[in-house]
Amino acid sequence: MPIEPNRIYEDGSYQCLPGAALIAKVLAGRCQMNYTRATVGQGTIPEGTSPKTLAEPPGYVMDAKIAAITNPIDGECQVTVQIYSADVETGFYATGIMLYAEDPDLGEVPYTYLKLEEGLEWIRPASSAIGKLATFDLIVAVGAVDAVSANIAPDAVATYEAVKRLMEEHDTSGRAHNGLVMRMRAMELAVNGSDTIIGEGDPTPETVGRKGQHYINADTGQEFVCQGIGEGGYIWEPVSAGQSIRDQLEAAVENETTIDDVNTRLTLLELMYRTQVSGNPFTVSFSDMSGLLVTGVWNETLKRVEF
Repeated sequence: MPIEPNRIYEDGSYQCLPGAALIAKVLAGRCQMNYTRATVGQGTIPEGTSPKTLAEPPGYVMDAKIAAITNPIDGECQVTVQIYSADVETGFYATGIMLYAEDPDLGEVPYTYLKLEEGLEWIRPASSAIGKLATFDLIVAVGAVDAVSANIAPDAVATYEAVKRLMEEHDTSGRAHNGLVMRMRAMELAVNGSDTIIGEGDPTPETVGRKGQHYINADTGQEFVCQGIGEGGYIWEPVSAGQSIRDQLEAAVENETTIDDVNTRLTLLELMYRTQVSGNPFTVSFSDMSGLLVTGVWNETLKRVEF
């Protein structure tokens, strides 16, 4: 039987009254904004009822999965909700989705309602020959709230766009690939004659060093400097703020372009450092064979000519 849509309110996201009150509590520092779960219904909003006053979706059917949260623009948050047909016993038309959040005084409260009554979404049952993953993006108001979290379902399906976005955010982060770049910086220092020690674990009084020599814990990135020799052995102390390779890395990491560039530089440095060269040493690097005349075999993976 066709569902008669509620014509009073158009389809879209509506801020629930408890949700608006929760924003004020978050801004007052009483709690953090955390979305707890989402539910889906197949009913219609009663005539004369505002979606802002709903406590649950009309005609509740099942819980949905929170798959991701993003911040498309200031003042708003986008919550991605998924419904997978494998979790559905009987097929139904989804007419609304309710998002809940955690209130410090009231517990779980309705935060935003997404009305879908004019654009019904058929949710196939698990018995259907063809499975379906229905994805909905709820635009929720967060005002000037700085941080928003959600209980992401561990079995939610990661979409291509979501994975791509996470990779881009990671690669542009000032702290991305610090382990690899730290190795590169330490190797550069070693090649330049500073003799930085890279070891497993923190240095001990038995760790041999000379005054002023640096030591890097390869596991944690913590850096130490040798103060000399005392009665108990060699004295190693953490370096001063701003003087460690990690501090220098954070100041220079924006100059790095891609992880491939860093890996290429590191490979070249390791080759230079570990190879004994006599006479007139030189190095040359290139990423392709354009404009290069040479007899040898091009190793595409290592970006080098092998003779």
